[in-house]
Amino acid sequence: MQVENQIPAPTRCRPERLLFPSGVQNVHVVGLCGSGIRGIVQILRERGLKVSGSELLDSPVLEKFRLTGMDCRVGHSSGNLAQDTNLVLISAAVQDSNPEVQAAVTRRIPVLKYAQVLGRLMAEKNGIAIAGTHGKTTTTAMVSLILTEAGLDPTFVIGGEYPALGGSSHLGKGEFFVAEACEFDRSFLNLQPKMSIVTNIEEDHLDYFKSLKEIQGAFADFVSLLPEDGFLVLNRDDPNSSYLSEFCRSAVGTFSLRAKGADWWAEEILPESGGSCFSMVSQSGEQTRVRLRVPGLHNVSNALAATAVCRRAGVPLETISAVIERFTGVRRRFDILCRKKVFVIDDYAHHPTEIHMVLRAARQSMPDRRLVAVFQPHQHSRLRMFRDRFADVLSRFDMVFVTEVFRARDKEEDVRTVHSDSLVETMRYNNPDGLISYTPTFDDVLQSLRRNVNAGDAVIFLGAGSITDLARRYAEEVSGDAE
Repeated sequence: MQVENQIPAPTRCRPERLLFPSGVQNVHVVGLCGSGIRGIVQILRERGLKVSGSELLDSPVLEKFRLTGMDCRVGHSSGNLAQDTNLVLISAAVQDSNPEVQAAVTRRIPVLKYAQVLGRLMAEKNGIAIAGTHGKTTTTAMVSLILTEAGLDPTFVIGGEYPALGGSSHLGKGEFFVAEACEFDRSFLNLQPKMSIVTNIEEDHLDYFKSLKEIQGAFADFVSLLPEDGFLVLNRDDPNSSYLSEFCRSAVGTFSLRAKGADWWAEEILPESGGSCFSMVSQSGEQTRVRLRVPGLHNVSNALAATAVCRRAGVPLETISAVIERFTGVRRRFDILCRKKVFVIDDYAHHPTEIHMVLRAARQSMPDRRLVAVFQPHQHSRLRMFRDRFADVLSRFDMVFVTEVFRARDKEEDVRTVHSDSLVETMRYNNPDGLISYTPTFDDVLQSLRRNVNAGDAVIFLGAGSITDLARRYAEEVSGDAE
């Protein structure tokens, strides 16, 4: 594939090294509960800054911040900005029309997006940025855990909670800054890494990007930011991202589940105890046998990527393999909430490929259980664009319940015209005998689960929205019944 003729060469120069603004003591955060922004808030507070914030709706996350003494407001108002505020930090979803943003502009208070602040904090250290359509949260957690267990005390910001590291972020004293790098809004172009991983590239965020080619162009811009003495890790198995070495000035390492020509690859992969056992082998002759506790080939791939970058950082292979064997997974990534008469699993998967990976991991780790999917589509636009692919992968579960769509960044036309019942109709047309139900509300789901789920089943909750609340509610109910 002559990708160099299809993807425009990067037009961006490596940005001037921008650091966190000096003299800032009081930061106000608009959109306080975003998964990434929470981590930045914790790091700013550990640096000794006073942080306040606001969210559209109240939530347990907001209450958790309040319990630490933070001033957290529900609803957006110009009056939420304290008189001594000297920086406003906003999530990518916050618009210029937000009254708190407008108040900051009027008062000439600098306004920075989350990714801009993340990039400036990263510039103070040796940054390791982990990007890709799928797998970046788990890989970020793996790299952070390996560097931590190796005694290197990294700073890290993970786009999900990882209990073994105490949460989603940490301000370390070591030289490395590990962060998840998101392509939406091209926000990862604000980062200033020394090393990067790109796990894979696929069509996603099509409410922002117009095509796969445009997404690939954004990633080409991203890897071009690496310095000549930097390091890029690529997935040799993924044709949509393996071309990126053409646009990178730094050294490049590769990983693969099957290609012995990669710098790191896996051999003799076997399912074992809900995870995988495999050999990690390098082009330089290093080799070790690893037992990974989280299921799925995609997690073997994530472990190889993490190994490649951590070896480059100087961590011995025996340390890396020992830490990978202790890795238990990020919250909401095949997160088993109940192991009693019914298994209850909560997963962030909201793209057809991610759901396929979850299904494959479940079949591998629980081959004798009936698999029941509860799916909450995330974004009306994503459902419109991927409806047939969602229908295809969900139909492979033994039973499926579909809730109404979780709205996020959607246009009014999509909200009016795209609904979950159309997905259910497509699934029933393709699979007339399938056990498929449209259960628009969470109460509808619970009633249906009570009627249809049997002892020994595994119920897997899928989606990036509020479906996690339902998963935990159901797990508590099932656990209570099982006592």
